[in-house]
Amino acid sequence: MNLATYPDSNNMTTGQRIRYYRKSIGLTQKELAQKIGITQSSIVLWENDKTTPVYNNLRALAEVLGMDVYSLCDEKTWENLKSKMPSAGENTLEALLNEELASKAMTYHAEKIVNEADALNLYEKYLTLTEENRKLKEDVAPIIPLYKQLNEKGRALCYALLESITKNPRYTDTLPEEAE
Repeated sequence: MNLATYPDSNNMTTGQRIRYYRKSIGLTQKELAQKIGITQSSIVLWENDKTTPVYNNLRALAEVLGMDVYSLCDEKTWENLKSKMPSAGENTLEALLNEELASKAMTYHAEKIVNEADALNLYEKYLTLTEENRKLKEDVAPIIPLYKQLNEKGRALCYALLESITKNPRYTDTLPEEAE
């Protein structure tokens, strides 16, 4: 989500942003809390700007809400996060954000590879079925004109004879089913 596309996004507090994006994806406070492993009361406190989530909770929120941490934070929260980072401050925070983006990119590419592998497997199955279908058509093709010449009684007899032949192991490619 791009926060810049929403009205007054620059004037929204971190709590207002959490509430807005939570509602935009149809989650209740309780559902959001369960997804990130915290209590509903924490969500209430954050959305009412009584407290501010720590970085790990902001990261979890951003992931569930489908955005990055920076877009979820107002300027005050962002500055507060930077001040709490050990030594390098913004560089450390930027490194964490870059790590988060790299992780999302890796997940996306892994999913893409899995989807391509699934598509390839389906295509191979299609080719196998197409080949089996082609062979079946070749086998059945000479029988169809003869079958079409039969009347209703002849077709019924043909079916009965074919069914009888398929039950005889001498005339089939498969082994007979074992008696239970």
